[in-house]
Amino acid sequence: MALFVNVSFTKVAVVVTCWQRFQQFGESVGAVWLRRV
Repeated sequence: MALFVNVSFTKVAVVVTCWQRFQQFGESVGAVWLRRV
C-alpha cells in the first residue's frame, strides 16, 4: 500500500511540475505574441 501511495504521489508531482512549466511557456509565448501585435 505504501508503495502504491508513493507512486501516486510521484505521478502527481510530475504532473504539477509539467503544468507549471507549461504555464511559464504559455506566458512567455503570450508576451512575445503581444509584443508583435
